[in-house]
Amino acid sequence: MNKSQGRKAQNQRELPGYPFKSCKKIRSNDMKNQNVMSTNIFKIGALVGLLFSFGLLSAQVVATGLFVHQGTTFYAGDGLSISNSGTDSLIIHGTLIVEDSLVVNNNSRSLIKGKLSLAGSTALNVDADGLRVDSLQISSSNDLVSLSGNIAVNSRLRFSSGNIYLNGQKLILGPNASITTDAGYTTTVPVVANNQGEVVVENLSDSIYLPLGYGNQYLNAIALKNNGAADTFSVSVMQNVLENGTSGNTLTNDIVQVSWFVDDSSNTAYNLDTWLYWDASQEGTGFNNTTAGISSYDGARWDLNPSALTDGSNRRLSRSSITNIEDVVLAIGDAESDLIGALQFALKVFLQGPYNTANDNMDNGINGVIPTSVAHSSAYGGAPYSYAGSESFVTAPATAVDWVLIELRDAASPALATSSTTVATVAGLLMQDGTIKSTDGSSNILFEGASISNNAYAVIKHRNHLDIMSHSAITESNGLYTYDFSTAATQAFGSDAQVELETGVYGMYAGDVNADGELKYAGADDDQTVIFNTIGGNTSVINTLDGYYAEDVNMDGTVKYAGADDDQTEIFNIIGGNTSVINTISSRVP
Repeated sequence: MNKSQGRKAQNQRELPGYPFKSCKKIRSNDMKNQNVMSTNIFKIGALVGLLFSFGLLSAQVVATGLFVHQGTTFYAGDGLSISNSGTDSLIIHGTLIVEDSLVVNNNSRSLIKGKLSLAGSTALNVDADGLRVDSLQISSSNDLVSLSGNIAVNSRLRFSSGNIYLNGQKLILGPNASITTDAGYTTTVPVVANNQGEVVVENLSDSIYLPLGYGNQYLNAIALKNNGAADTFSVSVMQNVLENGTSGNTLTNDIVQVSWFVDDSSNTAYNLDTWLYWDASQEGTGFNNTTAGISSYDGARWDLNPSALTDGSNRRLSRSSITNIEDVVLAIGDAESDLIGALQFALKVFLQGPYNTANDNMDNGINGVIPTSVAHSSAYGGAPYSYAGSESFVTAPATAVDWVLIELRDAASPALATSSTTVATVAGLLMQDGTIKSTDGSSNILFEGASISNNAYAVIKHRNHLDIMSHSAITESNGLYTYDFSTAATQAFGSDAQVELETGVYGMYAGDVNADGELKYAGADDDQTVIFNTIGGNTSVINTLDGYYAEDVNMDGTVKYAGADDDQTEIFNIIGGNTSVINTISSRVP
């Protein structure tokens, strides 16, 4: 082989790590005085990279492919367009700096194991759908870099200056990708998710902070921490909050006027914590950031729990243990906002049966036999209640007295608050101090998904006491509806609706063991006969029945017809010590 043939073979040899055999070295005189440079795939040496770096070569590069060695920088000051056609590809092991525009087609043939830097002081559009790079650096002036296709970053997204507009596209972060900013970086919003652009985090198994906003003025970052199985999440942000999450009227009062959109891709057993950030200027009319929380719209309703409200005066709030986040919208509201997904009630009532005047509270003699599920047939699962609620516990709270049912009614006045106005029914545990709590024994009662158009009235039902209803409309203050039946007889609707337990303390009448709304000692459907039959039709003091029974009027855990602390005598005394069929007491609930 002669020398000429040897040089030709050397120029066309296959490069290490590069699968294509056609390779042409750029010489400076190839590009002088040209606005557009068009050629085959390029091998960029140090000299040409240096010339480009110093601006000695300035032209839009149009090519079928491009190869940049490790340790070499290629500078396309007037743009770069790569077609990836034929046998050619875009292969970058060094650094590729682009200004003005970047167009890359057929990105299945691209490989950028080095760094792509988007720079300059003029608008730079990136039209490279499907391009995946190991390292992406944004070092432009503000508000210039925008996407016309999806782009993915495997390792590092670095912001030196400027920002990137998603423009409705996806910025995809690989499982090991990080986002960093250089010292002195001052741009407010690094990632502008305009036109519903999304940031996609692949296979998140730890935590990540995403500095994004719907525009360039306010940073509405979101941080995600996955405590469960790895999953891919997509995130976006939108100005305003809509009443139905993605549709309906715009909400303005008592909220932060931003919505965050989060979705998962593979439905794995993830367990997500999230932090949301906002600016003071985005707080709507009346918003109280000292009692606020993150609400989620799941396609049916907002779910902000009043008990989850906390101090957000630092304009950052978190929500933990999210296990279902498919197409979820997140927003921030306070106790007065329309994002509250439940009405919270703090109620107090006493039962006459277990009330103990020595302690000014109720005994909990049946605590150990209370059914763990409120829907048990001996509680409220059977007639006349037929309540099928899911409230339950493993072990009853130590001070629990019994289950009660609470109906929420919505009416213009108490007289009109009939059963037809009931908007929700829940079960709660009545505690010894008269408070009604959720099954944990400490949380207030919640009516999830309920709303009040007129006035709120609460009906309290117990399986062997006469029902009562609040006489006055229950009003809300700071997200809490509060009502105490025990302070006066008139706290319950209707005349003689409550019994005085001791001076100044009132409670529900005991003895309605057949739950027909009437307390009766004799005659048809009387209550004492039910007790008599329950113990086997025997008046002997010996006949008793231990356990959880409606016939246990004083709720000491034993049904007894005769003898000390027997139950039929309780009824006899309550109706005034008269066996006449005429003596009865009825519930006043409309």
